[in-house]
Amino acid sequence: MIASRRNYPFNSRVTTIHTTMYSCMVSTSKEGLFKKQSTMVFETPAGQLRPRRAVAKIIYADSLRPGDRLQMHDIVAKLLNEAGESVSLGNALERCSKSLKGSGVASEVINLLWEDKATVTESIDRSEDSGITEMSTDEEESEAESHETPEQQLAQLEAENAKLREQLLIQKVGLVGLAIVKASQACSEMLKPMLNFADEKEKQQAEIYVFYEFIYFFMHLTMRSAFSQLTEQQIARLQDFLGPLVSSTAIDSFFAHWPEDRKDKMRSEFLTKLNAAELEYSTCKELFSKGSPLTGNSLFSRLARNVAELSGNSTNPPVLVLIIDAAAEALETMSLDSVVRDAGNFLS
Repeated sequence: MIASRRNYPFNSRVTTIHTTMYSCMVSTSKEGLFKKQSTMVFETPAGQLRPRRAVAKIIYADSLRPGDRLQMHDIVAKLLNEAGESVSLGNALERCSKSLKGSGVASEVINLLWEDKATVTESIDRSEDSGITEMSTDEEESEAESHETPEQQLAQLEAENAKLREQLLIQKVGLVGLAIVKASQACSEMLKPMLNFADEKEKQQAEIYVFYEFIYFFMHLTMRSAFSQLTEQQIARLQDFLGPLVSSTAIDSFFAHWPEDRKDKMRSEFLTKLNAAELEYSTCKELFSKGSPLTGNSLFSRLARNVAELSGNSTNPPVLVLIIDAAAEALETMSLDSVVRDAGNFLS
């Protein structure tokens, strides 16, 4: 039975499976921030997610697109779910391996359970064929060489745990980036009808600039939240992840079809403007200006004036109020402190 299937940011997916023969978890995610997705299979106790043991890894052909890799995730989960009523997890994984490699979908499948089973089966077959019950010295040495030492097994387990932790880190930081982008998109949509430009090209350009300004603003609030609850080392790592992540998302939101070299230049320019906006917003000493909300030196006042100018409404008080209301509502719904704190648990 497929117990759960959840999607995560950046084309990641996790499926949990409980069958008669075994329970397992199938996880597909990027191996690094700018790397492609691979699929890991973890053996789990019946009805639980921990403790879990990495037992297989599927490395897909380079030609597969992100959406294709998620489709293969679902196929692998379906095969494991169906096979779990009659065969072991090792056998089920071997069936998947033959199917994926035979069709050219996977370039490599590492099946730790099948490798162990194959060694034992080969040993039994040799004994039966020769009519003896004990292995020779040469066979004993060969058998010993085919098994990893406890130190090697521990090192492999630590490597798999480190990889899993890195995947979780990408997912958690991805949720921070997603919160920033979603809040910025919500605010931008509310401002669209107020874009005061007769020329359609100018209007489209203003739409981009307004979206980016909201990203700068919510990025600044994110770092303020980080400074209030994370260590210096965690903050540095969060910045290292979030900067490239948010800049790539911002550029791809409007220019996904453009050549990579042009997008690289645009991402670099976006980061430069992001850093400049960070310096500008850092001079603000309060979140709201109660006495003069439209003209004061608070974060929301500065945002309102910046966005109003970009939208062609620099002297329109109702638009300034709308910007502040939209940003305040978005901030309230994005649970910023919570997602930053969750990411911090994996940043140390």
